[in-house]
This record gives sequence, C-alpha cells and structure tokens, in this order.
Amino acid sequence: MDIYAVARTAVTVMSAIHFFTNPPYMCHVPHLPCYTFYPDIARNVLSSAALVLAFKGLTLLYLPNSRLMLIPCIGAPLRLLIACNKEQRAMLREIALSFMKGRKNHMSGTKKPRVLFIDFSYPDNSYSLELSRCLKEYCDITVFCQPGGAEDEPGVTLYPGFHRGVKSKIGTVLNYADSLLKLKRTLRKGNFDVVHAQFFKKPAVEIPMLLKAKGQYKRLVATVHNVLPHESSAQAADLYNSLYQASDGLIVHNETSRAALLERFPHIDEKKIRVTAHGAYGGYDVSLAKRDGDPRKHFLMFGSIRKYKGIDLLLEAVARLPEEARKKSLFIIKGQQFQAMDATDYRGMIRDLGIADCVDFSSERVEDKDVPALLGNADAGVFPYRHIYGSGALLMNYTFGVPVIVSDIPAFREETNGGETGLLFQPENPEALRDAILKCLSWDEAQIRSYQNAIRRLVAEKYSWPVSARKIADMYAAVLK
Repeated sequence: MDIYAVARTAVTVMSAIHFFTNPPYMCHVPHLPCYTFYPDIARNVLSSAALVLAFKGLTLLYLPNSRLMLIPCIGAPLRLLIACNKEQRAMLREIALSFMKGRKNHMSGTKKPRVLFIDFSYPDNSYSLELSRCLKEYCDITVFCQPGGAEDEPGVTLYPGFHRGVKSKIGTVLNYADSLLKLKRTLRKGNFDVVHAQFFKKPAVEIPMLLKAKGQYKRLVATVHNVLPHESSAQAADLYNSLYQASDGLIVHNETSRAALLERFPHIDEKKIRVTAHGAYGGYDVSLAKRDGDPRKHFLMFGSIRKYKGIDLLLEAVARLPEEARKKSLFIIKGQQFQAMDATDYRGMIRDLGIADCVDFSSERVEDKDVPALLGNADAGVFPYRHIYGSGALLMNYTFGVPVIVSDIPAFREETNGGETGLLFQPENPEALRDAILKCLSWDEAQIRSYQNAIRRLVAEKYSWPVSARKIADMYAAVLK
C-alpha cells in the first residue's frame, strides 16, 4: 500500500471536514484570478487533489499540475484564488497573513457583520441595491433576490435565488419550491449575523420559514415598508405580528409609519423601532431628463396601479377643469395594473368623462430606461392617494427635482415637509385637486425654483442613502451587542 496515498487521503478528508464546517472569511485580493465554484464542484476539486494542507484556518490545495489554490471561505458561492507562478505564490503568504488577521478581528468582534437581505422586489425595485451600496461600508451584504439585476461588487453579493414567474402553473410551483430550498440552504449555511427582511414573495410561506430558521442566524431585522400589505386578508395581521414580535429590530421610513405600527400592534416593544428614511433613488442618469417640446404642462402619475392611489379621483378632477385649462395640460398615468388588485376600467372611465384628449393612460409596467424621459417631461407629480405609509414614487420625483401635488394625509405631509416641495390638497376631494392643478398651471419660474431648492435640501438632509445606511448600521451594532 502506498503510504503517501493513504496520507493524502486522510489529509484530504480532514481538510474537507474542516473546510465545510469553519465559518467563511471573504477578502477581495487584487492581481490574482478569482473563480467562483459551488460546493458540489468544490467537493470534486477536493477529491481530485494530490495534496491538501490545512493552514491556520485556510485550506491550501496543491494539484498535480502544480497549481496552488488558497481557499479562504465556504458556502455558495465559493471563491478560489489560483496562483500559477512564484510571484503569485509569494503573494499567497501575504494573503494568508491577512486572513489570519481577519480571523483575529472576527473573534474580537471588529469584523464587518455578515448581512442577508431578503428582497423579492429586486431588481424591479432598486431599494435594496441602493441601500447596500452605502451600507457595505459597515457590512458584507448578500441580497437574496430575483435574477436580472446588477453585477456583484465588493461588499455586495446578489444571489438570484427567487425565480421569476413563468406561464405554466406547474412550472411556477416548481420554481417557487426551488426558491424556498435555496433560501433555506442560504439561511442554514450562510453564517449570517443579521437577516434583514425587506420584501417577500409569499409572506404566508416565507415568514414562518424565516422564523423557524431563527437559530441559524444571530439577529432578525425587518423593514416595515407597509404596516400591513395594502390588499391584505384578515389573517395577515397575525402573520405580520409574529414577524414584528420575533424581530430584534424594526425599521420604518417615517414617524407616520411608526405611529401606525404601534397603534396596530400595541404589544411591540417600541424601543426596537428605528425611523430611517427611504432614500431618493439615485440610479438614473438625470442628464437624460429632457423636454420633448410639447408646450403643455405635464402632470405625471406613475407606479403600480392600485385602488388606494386614487386614479379615479384624478380623472374626476380633470373632468372638472375648465376647457382652456385642459388644453394647456397633459395628464400621464402609467403603471402595471393587476386585475386582482384593481379591476377598475380606467380607459372606460376616461372615455365616459370625455377627457381622452388630455389623458395618456397605460396599464403596462414602466421600464427603468423610460423613467428619465417620463420625469424629464414632468412639471408636477400627482399623488391623490387615499392612504399610504410612504411612497417610493414620490421620492423618484425628488430624484429628478419634480415638485409634487399630494393628498394632505400624514405620510405626505411629513415627506413634503408640510408642503415645501409642492402643493397639499384635501384628500378624496376631486374639486380640491382641481384647484391644486389650476394653481400649478399658474406657477412662475421663481415658484418652481423654490420648490426645487426645497427638494434638494430635503434630499440632502433626510432622504439620503448614506444617512440611512449609517442609521441602519447603528441598529445592527445595537442588536448584535
């Protein structure tokens, strides 16, 4: 029997056990090629290695072709740094020392916490990505999301574990089951310090699974984008109550949401609630926002079409405008309409009210590439909402410096700083909205600049991703103590 073969096999087995049971340590190493493998491939690599050495918590593989591999982490994805010459091998020593230092920092509590965002809405909604790009200064972040988004970048890993919908019902069920398995495996093997729930696909399934897995990560944080979903069932209150009670920290975007959360769920410990503003979206080329030459005033209402947003109120207000005012105006209403959420026949309503000459309605989803053109032409964003906890669409208007006309409801009163960024009108009152539109038609350049200056000031002081990231990082540090 070849004693060296036996020794190699024994070391391989011991190193493999060490490799798959030790916590991961991630590092961005310049000048070395970096390849991504998954654990099943890694096992094949291990089994084919001629020699495997465990060194100070790292795994070194010396393969028959004389390549030396340093494996600093486990999990999916698994990063293998491959050195092929003397210069790179010498660099491995420095890398090993840096990882030893990183292990020491981790044990002393100075290593960046590992955070998992669960966000089914990305990339359709870029909230998690924009927040992560600022939060990565304080954390290493993985976003469990849908495919089709941006590429990974240092400090932010996008894991497209949620499948997009398919036409086949069977395919949809199978894809969702696979998504759940991936999420379950990620929670079990990720060694996360914080799991941060953002948006769910099917809350009734994913919330119980997340709570059941709580022993597999250290702390749970949830962002309360809405206290309850807009079209929620009676059982939703119990479901979300279980999430809020189990969470170590809760983030709301404004004082209105904080008050609503405590009113709806009075048994929540208010000390674990932090108010952290939703940043103004920044992933758009504002230079593309240019007028198309149409001399009419453009009033824009865009985003998913839902009953609570009051499109019917806007159409009734437009029908009440004097004919001369309608000739000077174009009302653009665009967004995806799901019949289960809002089956209203808005096209029929536009036809019946006789306002098709000044209303451009579309029930298709607004693509990101079309946003600059839409907002570049907008003179005012219109938000006749009946109720809301906070509006990402309103903040999109702020990104492009567009003044707003909003219902005078608590969240909008707060997010416009009492009307500094536009006009407030009495909610669910088409005549009050008509009067606000007429007032907008009379704005001069000085008034418009005043609103735009207020928007810039409010975004810099409050609706800023770096400011929000710092507050969230402070919450992570507090719950991890």
